Amino acid sequence: MNAPLTLPAPAKLNRMLHIVGRRDDGYHLLQTLFQFIDLCDQLTLTPRSDGEIHLISEVSGVSHDDNLVVRAARLLQTHSGTPLGATLKIAKQLPMGGGLGAAAPTQPPR
Repeated sequence: MNAPLTLPAPAKLNRMLHIVGRRDDGYHLLQTLFQFIDLCDQLTLTPRSDGEIHLISEVSGVSHDDNLVVRAARLLQTHSGTPLGATLKIAKQLPMGGGLGAAAPTQPPR
């Protein structure tokens, strides 16, 4: 059960981005066209039986609970109803604030 899984989180280059509104939770509604590129971060997930979410590669200036990876893991945990947690590790290759955004982890293209 505790076998780690490492997945790429490929970068995307926004070719077009328009803000078309705002949601009730404060996030923007977007119209976008993007292209994946060959650069990626790596996300390693190791299951935990205690239900806790731990990020072991902190990002400077971002609190643990505000990190989008932690927030996404908690949402997945809640919506799936799993009692499991995860230890998460991010191997950053993409620059923070460099105009590239890592997309959700995906399986490598076949």
